[in-house]
Amino acid sequence: MTEIVFPAVEEKSKETQAKMIKRFNATVLHNEFPEGARVMTLDPIKGSKLTPRYEGPYTVVRRTTNGAYELRDGTGELLGRHYAPSQLKLVLDDFDETETYEVKEITDHKIDDHDPENILYHVKWKNFPDPKWDTWEPERNFIERQCIKDYWEKYNSNKVEASLLTQPKQTKGQSDDNSHAEPSRGTKRKRAH
Repeated sequence: MTEIVFPAVEEKSKETQAKMIKRFNATVLHNEFPEGARVMTLDPIKGSKLTPRYEGPYTVVRRTTNGAYELRDGTGELLGRHYAPSQLKLVLDDFDETETYEVKEITDHKIDDHDPENILYHVKWKNFPDPKWDTWEPERNFIERQCIKDYWEKYNSNKVEASLLTQPKQTKGQSDDNSHAEPSRGTKRKRAH
């Protein structure tokens, strides 16, 4: 039993764990900022709707072993805490010279033929309503990656809804174990006393 069952259970658990890791990595944004990059930080204690969501700009000093970032302000002083990548937003120094467009919606995704590790996203651009302007873009081309996160949330919720719609409905009187039986017709039986 130990020669058959335990290795099979171990193999199955490793497969399941690999699937979970792959699913997690597909939905989580992996922002990496090089040393010297200019970033803004998310303000976790935003007072009102009118206060800015981001503070800064700051300069990335280094990435810690845990994946957080150490930042320096404009005076050269190190900030008193480290920031997770999800709390940072890249600021382009040469913003006026960089050609940028705003994403209206991501509608689809596919694996890049040239790089199977890379996912391409089908992008509809804001102020470009004609589908001929839609493009396939890799994740590295996105400055703000919230649109990718929104796409995956919508994609996953649509998959759940579709699976619920394809499940057969049970009629009243059916149970899970005898779903192949006809529904009861409401006949009364006499009890034995």
